[in-house]
Amino acid sequence: MRYKFISKMRISITFLILFLSLSVFAQNTSKTTLTTCSKKTDALWALLQKKHVAPIQFNKEVAQQIIELLLNDLDYRKIHFYETDKQNLLIQVQNISPKSADDLCKLVSTISDLYQTRIKESQTILNALTTKELDFKENEIITFSTAEQPFMESKEKKVNRWKRYIKMILLNEAYYAIDSIHINDATAPKNFMSNNTDIKNSIINKELKKIEALLNPSKTFLATIEDALLNAICKRYDPHTEYYDYATFKNFSEQLQSQVLTFGVFFGETDYGNLSISYVAPGSIAWFSNSVQEGDLVLSFKLNQQAFDPIALTYSEANELLQNSKYTILDLEIKKENGSIEKVKLKKEAIKFEDNTVKSYIIQDDKKIGYISIPSFYTDSNNPNALGVANELSKEILKLKNEGIQGLIIDLRYNGGGSLYEAVSMSSLFIDIGPLFYTLDNSGKAILTKDMNRGTVYNGPLCIMVNGHSASASEIFSAAMQDNHRAIIVGEQTYGKSTGQNMVPLDSTIAIDKLTSDDNIGVVKFTEIKIYRTTGVSYQGKGVRPDITLPYLNILDQRENKEPYYLIGDSIPKKAVFPFPPALPIKILNEKYTARIKETPRYKLLTQMSDSLHRTENEDFVLHLSAAEFWKDMKLFKSHSLKESAAASYIKPAFQVYYNQLESDFLNYDANYKKLYTGYLDELKTDLTLQLTHDIMCDFINIK
Repeated sequence: MRYKFISKMRISITFLILFLSLSVFAQNTSKTTLTTCSKKTDALWALLQKKHVAPIQFNKEVAQQIIELLLNDLDYRKIHFYETDKQNLLIQVQNISPKSADDLCKLVSTISDLYQTRIKESQTILNALTTKELDFKENEIITFSTAEQPFMESKEKKVNRWKRYIKMILLNEAYYAIDSIHINDATAPKNFMSNNTDIKNSIINKELKKIEALLNPSKTFLATIEDALLNAICKRYDPHTEYYDYATFKNFSEQLQSQVLTFGVFFGETDYGNLSISYVAPGSIAWFSNSVQEGDLVLSFKLNQQAFDPIALTYSEANELLQNSKYTILDLEIKKENGSIEKVKLKKEAIKFEDNTVKSYIIQDDKKIGYISIPSFYTDSNNPNALGVANELSKEILKLKNEGIQGLIIDLRYNGGGSLYEAVSMSSLFIDIGPLFYTLDNSGKAILTKDMNRGTVYNGPLCIMVNGHSASASEIFSAAMQDNHRAIIVGEQTYGKSTGQNMVPLDSTIAIDKLTSDDNIGVVKFTEIKIYRTTGVSYQGKGVRPDITLPYLNILDQRENKEPYYLIGDSIPKKAVFPFPPALPIKILNEKYTARIKETPRYKLLTQMSDSLHRTENEDFVLHLSAAEFWKDMKLFKSHSLKESAAASYIKPAFQVYYNQLESDFLNYDANYKKLYTGYLDELKTDLTLQLTHDIMCDFINIK
């Protein structure tokens, strides 16, 4: 979906936690503070120069780029700073003639004072808006563009941007509050934007609470700006290199502990203030349901039947409620990326890494095909008794083989990656000793990673589904299967991340598992290796191209090559010629697929809808802020969403999806899980892309 005000949230959990603590406290940079900042900055730069796969040379231009990254991170919504603020700071960088990164510590005090001033200015603007009646007949618009948004040009434009932002959120909330009788009306009801003062003030108060949090830090503001500077330095190396203070690192680590009782979802916020799902924990009840995805918009939620207002709550307040031990039942109403609205009930449970996290299904049509969806390459290093995704997958494959499957589909759509070790282990289930990929660190030496295990768990026909959200470990696995002629890759071009990261304390004398808050030191996640295919070519910034491209309706506005300072893909000299098995019949399968698209009306409709979306994916989207025109915009948006949803789903006669026998027997003893997975089965049965993939698999089996 290309409408950014309800699109997938761009900021990771760790960044959200970081910005929660950002606040302002005006003071001069003391000598002690400057020394602390300089020591950390020196240590960080030395670590990255030594260990990062692509070290950079410090100069004035790099210094300015770091300051730009810092400002963009502090004000990612572009609602506080002015463009002149940025330009003045860049001039100051020139004036101090920085010789090394630690010289940028001299600007910490200036930036803290400036940030405090601009935040208080926003606070004043918002307070003024509480007493001002908003005009919803006024002909105003907001334009959503794929181009980078600048900071404000003037105070007048800052006031106007805040006003339009509040109007947009208010219109959006009012639209979804309309009852089911009037929501389908051609024109807005007469009372659509009347009596909106309470909702408007709730929205403004929510923004004021965010500002209040910035002005009342949990630690000194200078220390927080210092951390933000360290993170900006990391981001100048590449998008996946990050600095975490101890509290952020500890919080993030605890989210993955298997013994923690959790709903498995964490709230975040879109760029335009809407409460959204920022993270779904693997192995959790939410993960099992497959009904909640990162980026889903939260329209309403209840805890133990007590309703809470997502308009009035910040994401941090909402997360505190989720973590409160007295709440055990969560009812969510969410808006999906395709525009549909769903209701989900979750019960707080321990994350079940120990149990069978991967689930397998059987598709019965022309052939009997196994199907396994893998949302992430998870592992649980904190639990020695836990099994990673590769072990879980092998158990499910054995179940499917006992059912007599003729082929296997592995679904990696929306799989953002995870453990490199699990990607290697998963490859070994399908390859009988063979090359997987090369890795290269900053020593310049390429090392070949092979599957060294004799034998396979499954050697039959294999198909892998991918899309633009398939990243990192998903791409490693898919590329290895493609290079080894082991599987047909279907879907769309993947995300394009061909690097691997490591995490270490900034102080190299402390082990990461021994780190405490008393150490007053942070943790650095840095890009340690580049990954290359067996051909020596990298898919970094380009992604893995599928053997057969399927129509897809999800317009992805984020890919690796759209991130600032992403590492450009390159290649290494081909080291060896490998005796791969014979190539798969890709050309014949593509011909059969193309003919089927032309001959089958439902497939043809999906392709036409996909082509139409991709012709307009880079166009700006204009949202009107008058009540009447906004209603028309939303009606048009809803119409498109319904068409997309209808085009992507179809009940195909004789296309059956059911559990393997062992799973079916287990679910008969657990009514809650049976209800949960019945909903998932219904989704699979109508997934037109899965039906297309099944047809391709049947062709493959017939050819073999």
